[in-house]
Amino acid sequence: MDLVASVLKEIAEGRKSFRPAGDTREAIEDFQSIAKVLVYCAEQGWLNSFKPHSERWSGNDWYDSISVLNGLSLSGEQYLNSKSQKAKLSTLIEEDILELKPNFMGIGINLNALTRWIKAQKN
Repeated sequence: MDLVASVLKEIAEGRKSFRPAGDTREAIEDFQSIAKVLVYCAEQGWLNSFKPHSERWSGNDWYDSISVLNGLSLSGEQYLNSKSQKAKLSTLIEEDILELKPNFMGIGINLNALTRWIKAQKN
């Protein structure tokens, strides 16, 4: 699951507050990737209520906390559902209905994997 879908899933499950793992510069810097995802989600209209807070001491104007009240909007829920449906479909596609693994004296070839590898090499 990608980071956007992962964050939206946490919000759908009830998470309301996002903060850095600690008060160090490194922790706040690491948090910026999550903060940017939340800003993106808000810009897409996927969040009902979005309240970012930026720190002032470093001069970088980094986000140091973000509150998401009232969960996902309808479009946010639809986006999350579409991502989970695609993930389920890709899992089904990756499963082999019929396994072709002929072997001779303990040495074998997985023909399904060989076919996927050949297709990947062509792309």
